[in-house]
Amino acid sequence: MVKCGHCKEHHETVAEVRACAVRSGSLPLNKIAASLGITTIADKVVVPSSALIDPAPLPNLESARYAVELDGVWKFYQIDQPQSGKWRGYTFVKVQAGDETFPIRDGAKRAQIITAIRAAGPEQAAKNYGHQLGQCSLCGRTLTNPESIEAGIGPICAGKAGW
Repeated sequence: MVKCGHCKEHHETVAEVRACAVRSGSLPLNKIAASLGITTIADKVVVPSSALIDPAPLPNLESARYAVELDGVWKFYQIDQPQSGKWRGYTFVKVQAGDETFPIRDGAKRAQIITAIRAAGPEQAAKNYGHQLGQCSLCGRTLTNPESIEAGIGPICAGKAGW
C-alpha cells in the first residue's frame, strides 16, 4: 500500500498514485500519465467469460480462385493462405467484381463463403472458376489450350495441384 499525497488515501500501486495525481490535476496529462491512467482502468475492467467469443477455425482451403453458384448467380472469390511470413496461418478471402478483388473483412461472411466452397467441393469450385471466366484458378492466367479450358485449370498449375 502506498499513501497518496493528493487524496491522502492509500493505493495498492505506485501506478495508481500517479493516476490519482493525473485525475486531481496535480500532474499535467502527458503520454506517460495517460498511459498510466489507461493501465489502471484496464486492470479494473472484468470481462465476463460469457462475453468472450471462441472463434471457430476456418476450414483449410488451397490458395486459389473459386466460383460458386449461390441462388442462381455465380460468385467469384479468391482465397489466400500464406505459407510463410508474418501472415502465415491466416486466411484472406476476397470477392472478385470485374477485374478487381475486394477483401471480405466480416468473419461470419468469410466463414459462409468458405463453407459454400467446401460444399461445392474445392476442386470443383476452382474448376468452375476456370470454366466461367476462362482463367486458371491457381495463377489467374488466361486459358488458351482447349484441354485447359475444359479442365478449368492450366497444365502447369494442374500438375502442381495434383488434379
